[in-house]
Amino acid sequence: MNQNKDKKILTAYEKAAKEGIDPRCIPQKLDGPVPEHDEIKYPDYPQSDHETWKILYNRQMASLPNRVCEEYINGVSKLNFSPNKIPSLKKLSNVFYSTTGWKVARVPGLIHEQDFFGMLRRKVFPSTDYIRGNNELDYTPAPDLFHDMFGHMPLLTDANFASFYQMFGEAALNAKGETRKELETMHSSQFFLLLILSNSLKTDLKHGRIRRDYFRISILQKTLHVNLRLYIELLAI
Repeated sequence: MNQNKDKKILTAYEKAAKEGIDPRCIPQKLDGPVPEHDEIKYPDYPQSDHETWKILYNRQMASLPNRVCEEYINGVSKLNFSPNKIPSLKKLSNVFYSTTGWKVARVPGLIHEQDFFGMLRRKVFPSTDYIRGNNELDYTPAPDLFHDMFGHMPLLTDANFASFYQMFGEAALNAKGETRKELETMHSSQFFLLLILSNSLKTDLKHGRIRRDYFRISILQKTLHVNLRLYIELLAI
């Protein structure tokens, strides 16, 4: 028996849970449908949550100039974030639907990769609707609504990126073993946070197609060379 072949490949979050990390980092397997798009209800947030959002919003907006791509800035504008009130997932979903055909689903927290990438394949972005406490302004161990809204949503208003993201979900679902782990790790390590699209990547994403070559992607002012050749066959394109 091949022990390496039979060994279970743990995702980054499964490994964290096994090592006794914060329970918010334990991915939840969805046992049924979750509210999507117009089904999403707006929570009755206490004023302290709106104040936390305002602090995070102002700090983030001040740090954006000269650090992120034009597509991201345009996305923030399209989503029409306000510093005074936590955005409605339902309203954000309707912005997505009118721009790129995507929708938002409200999820209870960190979800299992199978559920997460399955939603991406359906052009649905899973988001939480709770915000971190003011004792975690600088860092929270698991995604909250600010992470989801500011970290992921702006670029989903861009048609090229939205097509790429859907294909990424498809690739991750079809991948096996170490390949799936690599894709999951690539995403969980803030692959999409403050993404700066280079001119070559824009060309490669034209018409939502991945070409058989290398993409250069700058993440938080660091350059990452990603070889997607290994995953093209998984996409069946």
